Amino acid sequence: MELVHLILQTLIEMSVGNFPNQEVIYNRLIVDVVNTILQLSIGDYHEHGFSYIADLVDLKGSAVELIEAMLEETNHRSCHLAKEIAGSLDLAAVYDTVDDFYELMNDALVKAESYDDNAERGLFRAYHIIVQLKDYGNDLGEWAEPPEPYPTLAKAFSYCKSRSKSIEVNYENMDGDKILTKVNFNLDPANDLREEVVEKVKWQVNRDSAEDKLRDFLEWMYAVKKDTLHHRRLHQHLLTKLLVVFPTERYYILLFITLLLNLLVLITFSVPEGRQNDAENATWPQVAGPIKPEVDVFFRQYLLYILGAVHLMFCLWMVVEYFVVNYPNFILPLPSFFYTLFGRFGLKKPEQTYSSINIYGLRTVYVVLFLLASILSLAFYGYFYALCLLHIVVNNDILQRVLRAVTKNGVSLLWVAALGGVILYIYAVISFAFLHESADNEADSGRDNDLFCDTLGQCFVTVIRYGLIDNLGLVFPLVPAEFRTSGLRILFDVSFFIIVTTIGLNIVFGIIVDTFSELRDERFRTETDKKSFCFICSLPNHEFERRAKGFDEHVKNDHNMWKYIYYSIYLDTKDTSDHNALEKFVYEMIGDGKIEVFPVLQARCLETEEDETVKQLEALSVMVTSVLERFKEEEHERVQRSKKQEQERWEEKVLRGRGSLASTAIGSVEESSVY
Repeated sequence: MELVHLILQTLIEMSVGNFPNQEVIYNRLIVDVVNTILQLSIGDYHEHGFSYIADLVDLKGSAVELIEAMLEETNHRSCHLAKEIAGSLDLAAVYDTVDDFYELMNDALVKAESYDDNAERGLFRAYHIIVQLKDYGNDLGEWAEPPEPYPTLAKAFSYCKSRSKSIEVNYENMDGDKILTKVNFNLDPANDLREEVVEKVKWQVNRDSAEDKLRDFLEWMYAVKKDTLHHRRLHQHLLTKLLVVFPTERYYILLFITLLLNLLVLITFSVPEGRQNDAENATWPQVAGPIKPEVDVFFRQYLLYILGAVHLMFCLWMVVEYFVVNYPNFILPLPSFFYTLFGRFGLKKPEQTYSSINIYGLRTVYVVLFLLASILSLAFYGYFYALCLLHIVVNNDILQRVLRAVTKNGVSLLWVAALGGVILYIYAVISFAFLHESADNEADSGRDNDLFCDTLGQCFVTVIRYGLIDNLGLVFPLVPAEFRTSGLRILFDVSFFIIVTTIGLNIVFGIIVDTFSELRDERFRTETDKKSFCFICSLPNHEFERRAKGFDEHVKNDHNMWKYIYYSIYLDTKDTSDHNALEKFVYEMIGDGKIEVFPVLQARCLETEEDETVKQLEALSVMVTSVLERFKEEEHERVQRSKKQEQERWEEKVLRGRGSLASTAIGSVEESSVY
């Protein structure tokens, strides 16, 4: 078996991506040899020991791998070769092989020897042979579906079908010919994409044009693959797996506990009897510490601490999960001069990708503050549970868009706030210089207006406080209250109202409203693009509704964008030495960031329909040509008959004319003889 296995491996290396070699190998009747190998019965393999099983798995695996390599669509004549292989291949033996590999894959002895992966690879290769023969349009007859007598074959096909995916790619062969080909591959459930990542890619990928869409999709693909492979590693260890399981359920449990605690606080908290506020100033009481609320003893001693402890446990779980899940993506961006200053010591500026997370970004700060709020709530009577209610924003798409609208133009808002601070400072200086008497709070002034302007700092705080929440001109009284001195004061009050209250605040509101409009338009364009065009090929939906099985069927099965990510993950997790021609080509193209591998403005379902249309047109052309030929023949026969009739009439006329001449001549001779 070992020698045959080595020969088959050599033939596989010769046939991968080389169509002339595939034809030569087929013409040397290699399919008959493969049929013989696939017909080998496993029998009661437990009697032979594991070495026999391993040799048989390797031998049959090489046989189906060779057929799979020969069925690669790497040439325009591959379809013809596939039809010849379909006619020569023993499909019953292929089904037997699928059944055998599935049985071996689930066998305890094979699993104990860690050889079930080899059996699984052989299983999918044998299954993909059947699928590829169907994709080429071959009529497999009774072997198109698993035959009934096999007890486990239906389970094997159901298993393979649930884990098999397909995509369409542009392949360029050794001759430079570009071929739109279909690729089948098996999907490992451990590589499933996170819903959070899927939604982020779906709504944030650039959709300006077909080329921009695919280029940005490749950038997102690298980030998604990094996230998926990291999650796969986390699920391989029990401790880290426990940290990341049930994220949605934990979110709702934590939110429910937070709501319950705040509801209990709302119902049970009251001001204790005898509590008096002796503050001399209503805006800042002398007793500034929080009061200890009067609550039911059972709630204070039991419910608050029991629910609070559970709340704290889930908070810790959330924070630890956040850092464990995202630690490969954390970056610490520093000002550029730090990287220039410490570049000699090897400090390099981190490369920003779609998966990068700022270590002191908004989400990181939020989870840390959420944990602190939970801890402080246990220490300070539950007051900080109110801050924990902000957790409702985390998984809410609508509130996320609201938050994004406020933070998207955060830099612009900060600069506007800085400008507003400068303007308020200017008015504070003017108030300190000219309106100090209006803010006099001394006892002998007879006024208690809560205006503080003894220092420029106090005046600045007063202007900010009353200037933003009230009309500054109405707060500062006119001193002295005389009409002749009110001119400059009117200019001061009106200018503050126009510049700060009217223009300044409306600028801030305008930036936020414009961001809302921009996000709404962006979402509308994304939804329109999703409904109207295929993400991969950018063909409009009406093409598939009119000429194929429908647009939804196409984007779900033929050009599913997520399947391309799954295929790239499949290639990354597979040893490069095991790549066939198509896999090697796609792996290199994606690695180089080339979008030519995607079938832009192409789809096999439309080509199939076009081929059927061409065939119908050719058949119609043949019929029309046949009818025209028959018309020509009939016209030719009619012309020939007409000519023949004219010839006969002419001959008859000529003969008749000769007869009359002869009669005349005879009559003349007779008359001359008489005379």
